[in-house]
This record gives sequence, C-alpha cells and structure tokens, in this order.
Amino acid sequence: MNKPFNQFIEFLNHRISLPLPGVEAQAEMMPEVTGLRYHPLKEPPVHAKKSAVLCLFTPSDSFQTEILLTLRSDSIKTHKGQICFPGGRCEQHESPHETALRETFEEVGISPETITVLGSLTKLYVPPSNSLIFPVIGFCQQRPSNFQLQKEEVQEAFFTELDLLTNKSNIKTTQIQRDGNIINTPYFNVHPTTKLWGATAMILGEVCSLYREFNNSNLL
Repeated sequence: MNKPFNQFIEFLNHRISLPLPGVEAQAEMMPEVTGLRYHPLKEPPVHAKKSAVLCLFTPSDSFQTEILLTLRSDSIKTHKGQICFPGGRCEQHESPHETALRETFEEVGISPETITVLGSLTKLYVPPSNSLIFPVIGFCQQRPSNFQLQKEEVQEAFFTELDLLTNKSNIKTTQIQRDGNIINTPYFNVHPTTKLWGATAMILGEVCSLYREFNNSNLL
C-alpha cells in the first residue's frame, strides 16, 4: 500500500502539468504594504532579477509529507532572521532548477543527486528586493540528515509537516516594522521563535492549496 507521502508525490507529478492555484492562493498570505510601485501579484518589471528557491518535500517518520525550511542568519543583508526556502539569485545561463539545487547544496549540504525535481510553482515577484522568484518543487525519498549549514547565511534548517501548515489554528496575523513602515501580514506559526511570513508564506500558500486539493481528492 502506498504511504501518504508517496501518494502526494504521485499527485503532484500529475497536478503540476495542469493550471495551478496561482496568485489567488499566494494572495491568502500576502502582506499589506503601502507605497509599492509594483504589485507582487501583477506582471513584474522587465528589470526584475531572477531568483529560485527549492520547495523540498520529504517523508516524516510516519510517512507524512514535510517541507524543508531555513532560518536565515542575522548577519546577512537581506531577509536576515527570516524563515525562507533554500535559494538565491540565478547566475548567468543558469536555469531556475539549477539555481535551486545549487543553492540548496551550498546552504544546507543536500546533494542534488538525492533530489528529484518535479517542476515549478507559480512565479512570485518581490518588490522590496526586485526579485522574481521561481519556486522549484522536488522531493527526497528519505529525510536528509547531517545538515552542513553555511553559517554565514543559515543558522537553522528544519522540516515542517504540511498538516501543520494547513491547520487554520497555525495561521495568524501580526504587525511587522520594516524600513519605518508597519506591515500587516498573515503568518504561519510553526517555529518557536520566528514568524513565517512574506514571500515564503505566499509560496507556501500555493503549496497548501495543492495539499488541501490532494487531501480532498483522497476523501472522494
């Protein structure tokens, strides 16, 4: 009998070839920021810088689906102290898939050879950093261990079950101060010290939409 994790991967492998939940799902976790020249859910400017992140799914000990997240270092210039996916800026002539795998290896030490890439989710533009993010999705058949963290950028790597992210009691709202502005934002309450909000939360909004769709299909 297939385990829940394997069933979800099989579902994703087929589902990503169809129209995705897209900006509607991303918008559920979008911060309210005033004064933006470009809107995150509209077409990005031509000068946007391409980035890629890896949404890496792994099985828990009970074969439920987990996703890898990192807590950024407080010493880096951007996204300091925030929860993010492994990822970064695309180098010249590098595809988003290649960027996501390279950055994941550099940041947490997971070898690309252990990761199967399924495809990509809906791209997301982040106005403050002028980044156009391509969320790449992939999986490992076994949960990676013995992380080798790039301490200058990452202070922690951890896994969170999708069941926790889709539990409405773990979705809250807060106010965050950034560059003199007060940002009203929803966030995932899945880490003991840090709120999961912003672009990562918006990408997870689409992940959660797909996971709910998978669960509902299993109930039919």
